Amino acid sequence: MQVQLQRRQFLKALVVTGATGAILATAPSALFASGTNQTSIYYSAATNAEGNHFVTALDSKGGILFSRPLPARAHAITVRPNAQEIVVFARRPEHFMLVLDALTGRVKKRLENNRPLYGHGVFSKDGKLLFTTENDYINQQGLIGVHDASDPVTPYKRIAEFPSGGIGPHELRLLSDGKKLVVANGGILTHPNSGRSKLNLDTMSPALTYIDLQAEKVLDDYRLDGKHHKLSIRPVSYTHLRAHE
Repeated sequence: MQVQLQRRQFLKALVVTGATGAILATAPSALFASGTNQTSIYYSAATNAEGNHFVTALDSKGGILFSRPLPARAHAITVRPNAQEIVVFARRPEHFMLVLDALTGRVKKRLENNRPLYGHGVFSKDGKLLFTTENDYINQQGLIGVHDASDPVTPYKRIAEFPSGGIGPHELRLLSDGKKLVVANGGILTHPNSGRSKLNLDTMSPALTYIDLQAEKVLDDYRLDGKHHKLSIRPVSYTHLRAHE
């Protein structure tokens, strides 16, 4: 029987990881369930009082399995289906992705994206493709990058990209049919030369978009207009996932 890890237990365990000092911020967490021994592992990226960044793995009782230092602040972690791997994504405006062994934290690959990342990614149902939210600041639009995690020569090789349907795509999720993505486009324009400054507050237009993966095009587009246009959309709750099925 699996034990549910309480939020207080989770945060307490993070504070006593290998880094010194208290946690300043934690990022969205991920869960890896092992079918072999029926154990669960919880992952979260965090930053301590000294400004050190790391990703920590906890078991279902809050015990620390590993704490891996990171080159910069990360945001979300995603688990690869059918593989013992997790991917840690840099927080904008950074470019790195780290592929780690899900059980040991060993770094299997470090990727430097050619565009700033927005901190999230999601795998296809079979775990072969990884989709990432990215900032095409030159054309002032969001992009979805496509990486072939199963490439035998160059794992996680970039093979395609397509528009996200808005500016500032943040979290994205795969619908249960495995054929469509839902993307939260926050609407906030940023540029690497301006750090995290918001450059288009007067004209921002947040959008929730549904994308057909085979055609690589937007199927539907739901926008916040009028007086709500500054309410940036970033996380995607599970309640959205069945809205287009």
